[in-house]
Amino acid sequence: MKAQAPPTLPKEKQPFIRMLMPAVMLVAVLGMVGAMVLSGSGRSPMTFVFPLMMLGSMVMMLQPGGNVDETRRSFHRHIDAVKDAIQRSRRKQIARLAQEHPDPRTLWTHLRAGEDAAGAAGVVRLGIAVQAPEDPLEIPVTGPPEDLEPVSAMSLRDLAIRTATIEAPVAVDLASFHSVVIVGDGAAGLSRALQAQLVCQDKGAATIVGPHDQWLPHDGPTTYRFCDGTHPVTSQCVVHDPSPEWLDVAKAQGLLLKAQSEAGVMRLSAWTVDGWSAFGVADQLSDVELAMLCRARSTVKGTTSILELPGGDLSAPIGFSGAPVYLDIKESALGGIGPHGLCIGATGSGKSELLKAVVVSFAHQHSAEELNFVLVDFKGGASFLGLDRLPHTSAVITNLADEAGLVDRMQDSLLGEMHRRQERLRAAGMTTAAEFNRAHPGAMPALFIIVDEFSELLHCRPEFADVFAAIGRLGRSLRMHLLLASQRLEEGRLRGLESHLSYRIALRIFSAAESRALIGSAAAHELPAVPGSAILCSHETTRFKAAYVSGPELPRDQRVIRALGAQPEATKTTLDMVVDRLAAPNTNPIWLPPLPTVLRAPEVVRPVATLCARVGVEDLPFDGKQVPYDVDLTRKHWVVVGQPQSGKTFALRTLVIGLALSSPNVPIYIFDPGGSLASLRRLPQVAAVVGKEHLKRLLDEADQVSGHRVLIIDGIDSVGESGSEEEQRLIRMTTTGLERGLHVVVTALRWNLRPTLRDVLTGHLELRMTPLDSVFRDAQRSLPDLPGRGVSHNGKHLQIALSTAQDVEHVRRVTAERGEPNVEMRVLPDIYSAEELAQEWAATGKIPDAAEAGRQLSAPPVPFALGGPRLEVVAWDSAIYPHLFVVGQSGAGATTALRTLCTQLRTIAELRGPAAARPIDILATDTRRGLMGCPGYLPREEFKQQLGAWAARLRERIPQKVTSEQLRERSWWTGPELYVVVDDSDSDPGLDVLLDVVPFAADVGLHLVLARRSGLFSRSTFQPLMQAVRDQSAWVVLSAPREDGPIAGQKLQRRAPGRGVYVHSEPWAIHVARHEDEKREQ
Repeated sequence: MKAQAPPTLPKEKQPFIRMLMPAVMLVAVLGMVGAMVLSGSGRSPMTFVFPLMMLGSMVMMLQPGGNVDETRRSFHRHIDAVKDAIQRSRRKQIARLAQEHPDPRTLWTHLRAGEDAAGAAGVVRLGIAVQAPEDPLEIPVTGPPEDLEPVSAMSLRDLAIRTATIEAPVAVDLASFHSVVIVGDGAAGLSRALQAQLVCQDKGAATIVGPHDQWLPHDGPTTYRFCDGTHPVTSQCVVHDPSPEWLDVAKAQGLLLKAQSEAGVMRLSAWTVDGWSAFGVADQLSDVELAMLCRARSTVKGTTSILELPGGDLSAPIGFSGAPVYLDIKESALGGIGPHGLCIGATGSGKSELLKAVVVSFAHQHSAEELNFVLVDFKGGASFLGLDRLPHTSAVITNLADEAGLVDRMQDSLLGEMHRRQERLRAAGMTTAAEFNRAHPGAMPALFIIVDEFSELLHCRPEFADVFAAIGRLGRSLRMHLLLASQRLEEGRLRGLESHLSYRIALRIFSAAESRALIGSAAAHELPAVPGSAILCSHETTRFKAAYVSGPELPRDQRVIRALGAQPEATKTTLDMVVDRLAAPNTNPIWLPPLPTVLRAPEVVRPVATLCARVGVEDLPFDGKQVPYDVDLTRKHWVVVGQPQSGKTFALRTLVIGLALSSPNVPIYIFDPGGSLASLRRLPQVAAVVGKEHLKRLLDEADQVSGHRVLIIDGIDSVGESGSEEEQRLIRMTTTGLERGLHVVVTALRWNLRPTLRDVLTGHLELRMTPLDSVFRDAQRSLPDLPGRGVSHNGKHLQIALSTAQDVEHVRRVTAERGEPNVEMRVLPDIYSAEELAQEWAATGKIPDAAEAGRQLSAPPVPFALGGPRLEVVAWDSAIYPHLFVVGQSGAGATTALRTLCTQLRTIAELRGPAAARPIDILATDTRRGLMGCPGYLPREEFKQQLGAWAARLRERIPQKVTSEQLRERSWWTGPELYVVVDDSDSDPGLDVLLDVVPFAADVGLHLVLARRSGLFSRSTFQPLMQAVRDQSAWVVLSAPREDGPIAGQKLQRRAPGRGVYVHSEPWAIHVARHEDEKREQ
């Protein structure tokens, strides 16, 4: 409030006559004195002078000057007006403060009159204090103080001093301080006064803990505690009679007050950096008065519960606007404002609470046979927390922002529900769901789809607008109703939807432009910042306060008054009360929970048809089902494709235990280069689980066994290089397998399979992989990166069951109890004796009797090892391959192979006898005497001499003039078959004498059996003898370093002693037999 400035003294120019008058008076005085001196006493000049002086004085008095009195009178009238205005303003301010913060001793009168008795939540009055007014008197300064008119200036100064302060209530916001600590003899009374003011404030704003709190209905987000100094130090406390710890806390981060009686006045002081500072008179309240206020607040007047209001027929109350406000989602032709709507509200406007109120109210007013909900929360907040327990809730879909796959599932679920409703109507010959329900009550309940944060959903998946548009078009006839909620209105995302949204609910909105776009005016932007304030706009606009269902709902028998002195019962929220009363399972689910992160094998794996294995669960959201997924091997081979760590191996493990349960007596052969499937060896049906070293044997066994059998390859890339023999053989087996009962399952990292192999692998199962490399790209884009999660051959998501060693053991016991025989793949033994060789060779029936053997003209087969595709005795057919080379590193078993061959040749020679048509002669030598004791062994020099004699005899057998029949039967010469056995042949044993005979070796009965070290083999390949015999030779390649090869077309590798490859028409894995004396030597 402003006042005029005080007037200043006048500053007028003096008249000339007034300035001259002093001089005139001086001259007159001097003249009078002169006249008295010079004249006689008879004529006194005084007679003339004094009248003259009086005349001058009168003239001067009549001269014009300033009127100060009038100026003073005018300014004082202004001061009186300002004083009246200030008094009125001060009285209004004091009255307003007294109304906002009434004296605690008068609070009960306000409650009794039904008036508001307190100000803002958490703001409480401390007492009466001298304080500056809201509009202090402002005095403009127009000049220096010495120029002011003194009387007016003093009057204005006195007014300013008397109106500079007022005595009015002083208040404090409790939330601004860690705690409020009060000392002094009036501390308890002031604490009760503060509590009394909180008691009279909104009961939903704060929770009060203190004296007489058993009467209080207060339940708010903030808790204020009133206690003494014995309570532990915590925040939001008002403490009287504090302990030293409380005093330290109050001085550091709280408010420390002192209420001390002085001369009959309760003086109020506050602790500052300069010590105690008195500033007012503290309020006081007795315990009786506080108890009276608390008891008065225990009365709940009237009702604002939506549970006591009528509803039904797709209509329910959602708030109040003097009268209840109903949301009727029926179409306008049936008297409603539906079927679809839009709800927009900024953060903190109460949008989530409004959506809860809609669900709770509609659930309270309708049965599950009349109405179902689909509740969607894109961001996964707590909008619909707990509502899944309602029997009306067909689906609660959350966390769509974090899991893209859920968006696709929701799209399929909604479209599937529309499809099912259309099919049922078509089958019944009806056009609308309402007509169908009249004929079949409760068979097709209305579906209320509420989507929170739909704008974010459309931002991430714009194509979802087509789903909403489809529901908008068909929702009326199918009784499917949409309520889309978001924080902002983005009209560009509502393409195709605007014409279907018949009602709109606006809470407080960010901008006036957005409000006008939503409801045609800026009213939504101008709503108060109170959660729940909203506008319902359809045919008409209604402003209302949304129901609050997350607050306590008093039982009906306590709505009037609680029994005095009784402890209040624990109350539930309106939401909890409705959910607890109605909780039951939904009978019309359209959304099943997403596939589990981990699916245990016992939950899924069951015996099914032969050659079928149940391996997981397939998700079919369009059909609203999750069905077991079976891998059927009866008519197709399967491939499991997935990136590393996607679960291919444990998918195979589950497949094997499923086959073991459902396919008795079907052997299973497993190639497992990583060793992850080793535990499956315990199953009776699993014939073998092998690595790369036994792959060839595995393929041999799987190819030779008759009947149904399963071949599993874990890692097609580990079978061999592109174009390798193993790969080509696998392709041939797979191509013809189904005709012969062979069923193949392979795994791969990518789809870069051979076209000939991919064409026959018609069963596809994809685990997690890059969408660009996938066959099912759309499904892969939304596939979670979880082990065992994949895409079925139908293009749907599935989860493979996780099987453990415990599951394998369980299946083993089940199969053992039903008498399942153990199936084992025969493998090469670690030790193979010559005795076993003789027994198995005799069992083959290939040994002729003595008479027949004596008549034979051809070179005999010589058994020496176990191996081949059928894992049987392997014999060197010296008639077809006259020579045999044994190559390996030191200790690989080359000498053992030669000793076994020599022994077997002696046995054959004994069988034929010396009188046979083709007896057997052996000539053997070596450098290290490893063959000493073998038949025909000679030292080096004697060997050379004997070899020379044999060379001469062989030259005589070279055919000169023979018939073709003689050449075929080798009957133009007589004598023995000559076998030259040389170990360490790379040390030049003198074999060059045979160079001219070697080209005719097959015709003249010469057979070279040579052993060489692999490290020196490459140097000897161009020797004349090697060049002459290599095309007529069979090979035994034993263990050797990789860098020494290849030899005979075989890559070298380190093997166990005696283990190798017999190379003739095709390579065979073998193990060379040895005698007992060799075992003892080792």
